[in-house]
Amino acid sequence: MWWLCALVACAQVEQVHIALGDDPCTQTRLSWASDSKSMNRVEYFPQGHPTSRLSEISQVHHYNWKEYQSPYLHHVLLKDLLPGTKYCYSIGSEKTMGSSEFCFKTLERDSRSIVLGLIGDLGQTRGV
Repeated sequence: MWWLCALVACAQVEQVHIALGDDPCTQTRLSWASDSKSMNRVEYFPQGHPTSRLSEISQVHHYNWKEYQSPYLHHVLLKDLLPGTKYCYSIGSEKTMGSSEFCFKTLERDSRSIVLGLIGDLGQTRGV
């Protein structure tokens, strides 16, 4: 599909993040940045069942601070997933999927408690 992106000047999808939902067995939250508001679609399916493809449209945020303009920040919650199941997904627009395919696995229903700590860098321009 690279040729389609060349023809329509595809926006780039970057900074893809994945997080557990309120129920980590059946929900996963995806976030990403792009240079286009239209890169707001996630297509996903249980691995091995691409004909069971589902899609969700993200919430989109964008802000300016002094001279800084943020990329378009997208967030979507994937719900009603099956516990202990590996899902594959890609991100794009109504016309084309612009990202590679990624995968994640939901937790088993009988999983033990998880304690997880993360530190991140927002990457703001000049510390603003």
